[in-house]
Amino acid sequence: MDLKDLSLSLSVSSNAVFTNCYHSRFDSRLYEAYLANYDSSCALYDSLKEKVEVVKIAVMAKMMSSDFSEQELNLLYSSFDAIQKATTMVDSNLNYYDLSIKAYNSIR
Repeated sequence: MDLKDLSLSLSVSSNAVFTNCYHSRFDSRLYEAYLANYDSSCALYDSLKEKVEVVKIAVMAKMMSSDFSEQELNLLYSSFDAIQKATTMVDSNLNYYDLSIKAYNSIR
């Protein structure tokens, strides 16, 4: 799973939780499953962020020790920007999922 897939999964999960909130159907086992899914999503995100940081450091080191063309550097910088936007999106979707779980718990 990559950052884009995780972001999409979190969005779908949040919508499912809010759908259950709308219908005022609380199920403690479902709530526990939401919490477990949230925790595993956070762990996956942390793991993905670690991998991204390792790759970024390796690429930065290579950039400093090699003669890349301006076009190649621009491509690398745009890739870094895309990764940053993806991590921001996952952060946002994790916060939204957390909010949806709290809302679901409030209909208890």
